[in-house]
Amino acid sequence: MSATAKEASEAFGARLRDLRKDAGLTGRRLADTDDASGARSDARAIISAAMEDLRADSEV
Repeated sequence: MSATAKEASEAFGARLRDLRKDAGLTGRRLADTDDASGARSDARAIISAAMEDLRADSEV
């Protein structure tokens, strides 16, 4: 993995963790997207937000 790819991966992970914590979700809850309580939509929303943040950062 290139240094740039590694940095991007680490930035994505950090942003995902921040968003997950802000949403009050544990890592296990985010990963468990098969339950009927809405975890799948929570996970999609958090991952989408993290990706949008990183895209915006890369355009600056």
